Amino acid sequence: NQTTMALKRENPGYQTSVCAAWSPAGIDGRWYDYKALAEAVDFLYVMCYDTRSQIFDRCTASANAPMPRCQDGIEHFLQLGVPANKLVLGVPWYGYKYPCEGATDAGVDQCFLAEVPFRGVN
Repeated sequence: NQTTMALKRENPGYQTSVCAAWSPAGIDGRWYDYKALAEAVDFLYVMCYDTRSQIFDRCTASANAPMPRCQDGIEHFLQLGVPANKLVLGVPWYGYKYPCEGATDAGVDQCFLAEVPFRGVN
């Protein structure tokens, strides 16, 4: 809140925002007080893209920003008391090409991907 107040003293038109994962439910083990963050800034930018955990989920192809997951995330922020007028939904303008590993059987319903280290975590 100190940063927001200091910026607004300089120029009342300045805005501050914080970027958040697509859901406040501890994505990749990150837990924050999103209600308090939203109170301290003008906007909470919800990044609803790359929703597959690169740390804990299986390495399978999926939609980059599935609408039901985005809706669930926004609902969860609202349930925590984050005001709707502070939420900004960010969606991707890109996609991925997923080269499947191994299985070429048409009956397989998952596309397994090669594991790639993510920021030294896995």
